Amino acid sequence: MGGSQSTRNISVVNDNEDSVIRVSDGVVRRLFGEESQAGSGGAVESPQPTPGVAAQPAYIPGYNPISTAQVRREVLAAKDESDKYWTKRISSLVEAQERAEKYSENEFEKALNDVKTIFKTHNTVHYESPCKEIESTLTKCYSENPSRPLNCAAQVRAYSECVQLKNNNRSKARS
Repeated sequence: MGGSQSTRNISVVNDNEDSVIRVSDGVVRRLFGEESQAGSGGAVESPQPTPGVAAQPAYIPGYNPISTAQVRREVLAAKDESDKYWTKRISSLVEAQERAEKYSENEFEKALNDVKTIFKTHNTVHYESPCKEIESTLTKCYSENPSRPLNCAAQVRAYSECVQLKNNNRSKARS
């Protein structure tokens, strides 16, 4: 009862070598709404193609047909341009990364040289063990008793007392 809209599917088979679809003048007029709704019951009369006569292509304003070869050339040109852009972009990023890496290495070398000069200027004094003779007896005891270190408890106590005594004497000498 007119509640639903009807749709019409049209399939076009293109047998033309130029890849151009030819449209009749009547179809162009219907597309632009120029054909009147004349006829019986408001139905649009569709012109019947005459057999043996090829339909002439209609002029559609603003429509410029291009061939598939031209489209392919344009797509390849756009691809080449995109490839050039990204190649240039990647190479500039690689160069920037190399510059940053070189800068970091230079800064590290400067800091390392600064640290080396700071520690070269300080005199480092090498201290000898305060109780050399007791230390040698302690190491001898450990080497003779590798599985029984408690046998060397007397030497450890003597070494500890010697070190404490030397530290106390040194601190008294400073003050």
